[in-house]
Amino acid sequence: GFQDTSGKMIIPPIFNGALSFSEGLALVADTIKSHTGIKIGYIDHTGRYCIPPIYDYGYDFREGKAAVSKVTRKIPYILQILRSKIDGD
Repeated sequence: GFQDTSGKMIIPPIFNGALSFSEGLALVADTIKSHTGIKIGYIDHTGRYCIPPIYDYGYDFREGKAAVSKVTRKIPYILQILRSKIDGD
């Protein structure tokens, strides 16, 4: 979960894992109900997904971009660059 500077819980600990916020988004690992395993997505400061958990690997945002990849049957890894769409970033 995520707490503010006073220790108040802002986003409950509902994810399998999470990294710190970077450029307004936090990478989170979430178990998908379709039994596809743990997937990576990005949430905002309210806990809402801005980028859905559809990726197998991911990195923090830096300069408005984050590298993510999906494992597929035809191509081992697909690398995509995501752009932050958070106002003010």
